[in-house]
Amino acid sequence: MKTNQVVLHLQTVSPELNNDSTKLISLLALAAGAIAMPQTGSADIIYTDLGGSPATVGYGAGSAEYQVNIPGTATFKFVRREGSGQTGLGDLTFRYRSVIAGDFGPVTMPPVKLHGLASPSGFAAPLNFGQAWNQGLNLFYKVVVGTASDLGPSPTPSTSYDHKYLAFQFGDSTIGGVPTRFGWVEMGLTVNNYPTGPLVTIYRYGWDNTGLQPTMGQTLVPEPSAAAIVALGAMALGARGVRSWRQKRDVASVE
Repeated sequence: MKTNQVVLHLQTVSPELNNDSTKLISLLALAAGAIAMPQTGSADIIYTDLGGSPATVGYGAGSAEYQVNIPGTATFKFVRREGSGQTGLGDLTFRYRSVIAGDFGPVTMPPVKLHGLASPSGFAAPLNFGQAWNQGLNLFYKVVVGTASDLGPSPTPSTSYDHKYLAFQFGDSTIGGVPTRFGWVEMGLTVNNYPTGPLVTIYRYGWDNTGLQPTMGQTLVPEPSAAAIVALGAMALGARGVRSWRQKRDVASVE
């Protein structure tokens, strides 16, 4: 009786081949690091967490102002304001209390700009956690976070919110060329009728130090995956380097 036999042709792989494989991965990683490493420093999100003692700005229980700590000469503040004005209908005089946020530095310095709504013009546009920095909104030097007047019982906006985000940008004058940096502020708004007016709570804020636009609430710069590092390394090493390694591998396998 004949039996069918499957003959396995075993191929001996030399130790040198395994060593070459390890060396290739290391070489690719080193090549990737050479092209991916920032030339002016490491990428990072610089952020401040106020923890269990958030800042508040407003009348009643709030402070007069809070300054966001950013580098350079730009001055970013949340400030409470009160005053009076006149309507266009019958020239009625009204009084108001507001909290505004934005640039309070010298006009010659790199300004702070914040995302705001086109209608009502100049009001803050709060975003949700994880949203992209640029939502196609308008940029203002100052935005109104909330306001209330004695003309009526409805403040603007009409509802409170909490743990929302305000996107901002500024020019970092500590670096040559004054590059633009992009960031976020996590905040809440409690609406109150006049004369109390709005109360703004600031929980934390941060910005990317490389000029990238972070998502709302982002605190870490994503690290490249291992596959991405190898792919970058192959690009940096070039087809000629990879082909040379393959030739050495083929010789080692034959021996």
